[in-house]
Amino acid sequence: MARFLALAAIVIAAAVGVWSLGRGDPVPLGGAGEGGVAEVSDTAHRAAPEVAQGEMRSEPQKRAPAGGGSAADGPAAAAPTATDEAAKQPAVIHSGPWLRGRVFDYSSRPIAGARLALLPVLAGRRARPAHVGENAPAAKTDEEGRFELQFADGRVRDLVVTAAGHAPVVLVVDPAALPAELSVRLPAGARIAGYLHGATPDFHVELWVPGVDESPPRTWLGTGPVCPGGQFVARAGVDAAGRFTFDDVPVGPVVVGVGPQHGAARERFELMSGELKNIELELAPPGHVAGTSRPGVTIALYSGAVNRFVTADIRGGFTFRDVAPGRYLLAAVAEPFASNLHAIVQEFEVDGRSTLARLVDIEGGRTIRVDSLEPRMVTGTVLGTAWHLGRHAVGAAVVLRPHDGVGARIRRGTVDGDGAFRIEGVPAGRYDAVLVPAGEESGALVQPCTVAAGGDVTITLVAR
Repeated sequence: MARFLALAAIVIAAAVGVWSLGRGDPVPLGGAGEGGVAEVSDTAHRAAPEVAQGEMRSEPQKRAPAGGGSAADGPAAAAPTATDEAAKQPAVIHSGPWLRGRVFDYSSRPIAGARLALLPVLAGRRARPAHVGENAPAAKTDEEGRFELQFADGRVRDLVVTAAGHAPVVLVVDPAALPAELSVRLPAGARIAGYLHGATPDFHVELWVPGVDESPPRTWLGTGPVCPGGQFVARAGVDAAGRFTFDDVPVGPVVVGVGPQHGAARERFELMSGELKNIELELAPPGHVAGTSRPGVTIALYSGAVNRFVTADIRGGFTFRDVAPGRYLLAAVAEPFASNLHAIVQEFEVDGRSTLARLVDIEGGRTIRVDSLEPRMVTGTVLGTAWHLGRHAVGAAVVLRPHDGVGARIRRGTVDGDGAFRIEGVPAGRYDAVLVPAGEESGALVQPCTVAAGGDVTITLVAR
């Protein structure tokens, strides 16, 4: 049991660290300047053509529109987001110009309660991200459909407009060339009603807007992304009868698919304004993996969304039954189990290949046979003592920075009261050991070291 509890913690940490690393660009965390808030999956792909509806109209402003409100809980939300209560918190001070306008439907009736947010520009965006942070400039229309919204700064932004019963609209607005009044028209939202054959209530279905490049990333595992290169819009649960629905769907091309832990089932189609689209998805039948290793060894089947573990029997045999079709890492993992599995996953996510595990492609209804899996020790330990200004460097940090520059392989330890430190679970390779004294931000000493799989490296750090 202790082994599996440790495994759960390390796999979660690996998935979070490696996921963010694999996408390269930092995720914006605030509404001002470069720090505008955008949901992670929405910032991952930037190659799709811009699609937006609406028009700009220069008219004298008739009255000062009402402001306030938050756009974070629009109709296409896929996860809990900020509510109107968040908008009642102290307002963030912005320095940019004011955008004023009105929101109408296609019959020229004003829309009250429409929500607007200014977000960093994202090519191809047709819906707002699943999460809009509290610092993003946001507003809600009054009874006459009027709004006013201040830019955080002078940068060009995506204006994302949503309202219940309508499809979302995205306009690119330049604060240096604003009209006296911006008129935005929202088309009637499309609706999707679907049925998923073979589903249970724990299943979910995802809605995506496709992008230009729909080829899977090199490190995909499991069934692969529902829509590579696209923008995630929403997620819907499946009821006991297998039914699911999406309301206020963007018009144009969309992709609907099953979450990666349940197998490959997806469909792409075009939606018209106000259309009701009925679809059926059918899950591929599960596959199986069988093989041999050493008796008592733990075997891991890993894809990020699906992580399963078995222990080889007294004859060395093992079996994984009812596995969703897709690509997986299959490995016999040596002790320390959690550290070695972490290193195996890191290697694949960083390098796009695996020398420490077998890549297996599981097909529906078929059994794959993989024999002679040998457990390999793939991590080492760095230990030693540290001194600073002639004394034990108590409380200092020892940071192992890999020479290949891959952030996911950085390891850290702390010097104890006797001046000793020990860092376990270090992937094999060359590192710089950096001694950072307690209370300081920069390193006082840098010393190279080489870590071998399964080995201990003892070093002494002396900073004068």
